[in-house]
Amino acid sequence: MKEFRTWFPLCRVAILHISGSFHGQSAQLIRKMVVSQSDGSVLLTSYGTFAKNRKHLIDKVWHYIILDEGHKIRNPDAQITLAVKEIRTPHRLILSGSPLQNSLRESLIDFVYPGRLGALKSFMDKFSIPITQGGYANATAVQVRTAYKCACILRYVKKCIGTLSRNFMVNFRDAINPYLLRRLKKDVEMSIHLPTKTEQVLFCNITPCQRKLYEEYLSSRECDRILSGKMDAFVGLITLRKLCNHPDLVTGGPNKFNDYDVTADEEMGFGAPCRSGKMQVLKALLKLWKRQGQKVLLFSQSRQMLTILEKFVIQERYEYLRMDGTTVVRSRQLLVEEFNKNNKIFIFLLTTRVGGLGINLTGANRVVIFDPDWNPSTDM
Repeated sequence: MKEFRTWFPLCRVAILHISGSFHGQSAQLIRKMVVSQSDGSVLLTSYGTFAKNRKHLIDKVWHYIILDEGHKIRNPDAQITLAVKEIRTPHRLILSGSPLQNSLRESLIDFVYPGRLGALKSFMDKFSIPITQGGYANATAVQVRTAYKCACILRYVKKCIGTLSRNFMVNFRDAINPYLLRRLKKDVEMSIHLPTKTEQVLFCNITPCQRKLYEEYLSSRECDRILSGKMDAFVGLITLRKLCNHPDLVTGGPNKFNDYDVTADEEMGFGAPCRSGKMQVLKALLKLWKRQGQKVLLFSQSRQMLTILEKFVIQERYEYLRMDGTTVVRSRQLLVEEFNKNNKIFIFLLTTRVGGLGINLTGANRVVIFDPDWNPSTDM
């Protein structure tokens, strides 16, 4: 909404969301915006709100539909994907920084131009399945070569091994290129004047407490059930990730309660930094950056871990802000602006899902991803 006011102040923009200023029925707002389309009006909504108002939205004809963070519809079988494909419009745009994340089934082209790549089953048979099979450790030489050929086509590589038809490759490329506008960071870096980004992966030693609990879990009955295939391995991975973040996430800590006094003895407090190898490294980093006058974004996957980090930040007497899934939507932009403008605020605590999409956090020059996601695209 703010960007519309900055770049297109004469445009009539309405928000279809619980945070919007319209207090009538959703259907009433949708009808009003459809009637005023000829005046260049815009209706902003979220994917969740769209799903709730699906019937009213697909009943109308829209001039344009634009999906920001369009990889949200990457799953072709998801309800939201099926819903947005039902919208009647002659113009469709997708904006995404990570259009392909986990699988070749995630074809966003099918939304922009339905059927351009053929039926999903045909695409899977010709490309996705051969590429997947060629990536297995026990793949045959033929499967590996076939997978490479298919990957060459999808990556528009001109020189492929074997007898791949050049005409077929050119035709495939020509079928997609008119509908794909790609910009790399290096293509626009001269215009946006961003400093060079330096990424570092820090390996943190676990504490004796963490090691003891880790080894106990590996010897537990639950771990045996996972290894024997009687339980989902994801359950064990989540537990081990919690142990690596902070053992109190699994054990409940010495106090067993979250509402402890932050001035209490460090050894006994829930979420004490001394029991987490990651937090000890983080403590040293923040001390250094505070002395240098830096500003920090600190991301975590879970609100529970973010609460532990918040208690630590309070204990260290750092000025901070926090934003997660429980933060009221209408106040989120205010928090972002406050952090960007106020140099006294040292740290912004955020969950990755909330702080990683659709906001401009330009006030920080240091970013810490405390616990990376399984999907690297989420942390980009």
